Amino acid sequence: MAKLYGMPTCRCVEIWLPTFLRLLARYGITARATQLTGDYGPSGGTHGGGGAIDLVIQSTGGRTLAAAYWLVIKLARIAGADPSWHRPAGWNNGTGINHAHITLRGCKHRADAAIDQEFDVDARLNGLANNAPDPGYRPLSHRSWAAGVRWMRWKLLPSLPGLRVVTAEQGLPVRTARGTKGPIVKTLRKGEKFRIRGRDPHNREWFITTKGNRVSASSKYSRKA
Repeated sequence: MAKLYGMPTCRCVEIWLPTFLRLLARYGITARATQLTGDYGPSGGTHGGGGAIDLVIQSTGGRTLAAAYWLVIKLARIAGADPSWHRPAGWNNGTGINHAHITLRGCKHRADAAIDQEFDVDARLNGLANNAPDPGYRPLSHRSWAAGVRWMRWKLLPSLPGLRVVTAEQGLPVRTARGTKGPIVKTLRKGEKFRIRGRDPHNREWFITTKGNRVSASSKYSRKA
């Protein structure tokens, strides 16, 4: 079993959580994990395996605390953790602390109780024994935690001011996919416009367009902000 922030957890959380905290920081929110894998009784066994996270917000980024927790749950659900809920103070018959309870969709290390919460959120329930309606953000993403990591890494790509809309000045090579014999390359027409969303994280010499194409950073283009 892995360890993260001094607490036992699984490899899935070890990869997902630091990326998620970086994403929260983009919104001015900081949070600390109070429980990963553990046996805290009121959790009902949901932390008995991997894939489970309790976060307490430390800085709200100028929002109310309730608004910050709403955003944390929204981002968690988009990022591959649909079974996530804000548990306000007193949620467990007056004893529970104010926190975000997050469970990674598809994590193979989860306890049975955590897997049950995935069925709960899909059924529009709150993941508690009272089977109350789900109060969290909708629609669900249905992303796995691993797909959520890829989405977060895309969101964390550095912005490129002035390179949002680009017009090709000449035949511009575009790497569109990896075929059986290597990258497939096509040429954009002169004057064709495309939009850039970030750099290729695996090769800094290429930009990624909103259509998923890879565009050579060394090619000539005109900047149109």
